[in-house]
Amino acid sequence: MKKLTREFFRRRSGRSAAVVATLTRALALDMERVVDITFTVWGEEQKKAFDYLGIAIDKLARGNLGHMISSPVTSDFPKRYDLVRIKFNDATRLLGATIQKMSAAMQSLSRLSGDIT
Repeated sequence: MKKLTREFFRRRSGRSAAVVATLTRALALDMERVVDITFTVWGEEQKKAFDYLGIAIDKLARGNLGHMISSPVTSDFPKRYDLVRIKFNDATRLLGATIQKMSAAMQSLSRLSGDIT
């Protein structure tokens, strides 16, 4: 009886090991899929954010200081990159304000120089 019981548990243990090995492989494949999908989504978000930034930089380079990148609330701009969008828009706004001040100062100088002559 003792020998029979030992044999029974040995066989069960072998099957359990096979089941555990199969489950481990399945879990590893699932984890790999999750990681692949996560990296794919992150890559797509990054591409979208850089596409928006590229358009905004092109417009800025052409002198358009009024173009702002829309928020994730009103566009498909990725929320993960919203801080970059905010900083870019703030920098564009500040650049526009600086240019307006310089323009006003130049007009003032022009008027003053006209009064002197």
